Amino acid sequence: MMGRMKSLRTIVLCLLLGLGGVYAWMQTPSYSVYHIQQALKTRNYETFTQYVDIDSVVSYALEDLGQSVPDIPQPQDTPPDSLAGLLHRGLKSLTRDVQDLAKAGVTFAVQQAFHNSDLTLPQIPTVALIGTVIGGETREDIRYFSVPLDSGEEIEIGLRSTPEGRWQVVRVTNVQTLMKAVFGE
Repeated sequence: MMGRMKSLRTIVLCLLLGLGGVYAWMQTPSYSVYHIQQALKTRNYETFTQYVDIDSVVSYALEDLGQSVPDIPQPQDTPPDSLAGLLHRGLKSLTRDVQDLAKAGVTFAVQQAFHNSDLTLPQIPTVALIGTVIGGETREDIRYFSVPLDSGEEIEIGLRSTPEGRWQVVRVTNVQTLMKAVFGE
């Protein structure tokens, strides 16, 4: 009887530790990368967008490529309804529109790539899952992990924790290298 109780306690303890481990893993960037990996394999666009903030990735990519929206200061002592004020507002609107068009275009292209089975989606190597558990560094509230590409070069994937506790990809560095890897030279 005593041996049976000890075995039962051991089983319950192992179960609790296992469940605790799974719960803890669900709070990590690795869990999100796993879901992105599965979404790419199964072509599940909805799951992909839960774990990848496409607008943020595009904004950072535009910034990295030198196409960020410039901060256009309002000319001093210029009335808003003057020609200079109107030009200022027009330039600010135009730069926002260009960025919005880029985001919409990329979102559409990604969505079409998921739905077009003739296109090959990039795959995340399993080693990236391990790398997100044991590696990486945090800069400006974004957790970065290196991902090797077939070309031998690396990109960094940046994830940020959302208020819901999910980690989302918000940045990809070395965008030009990634574009070469995805679309060819």
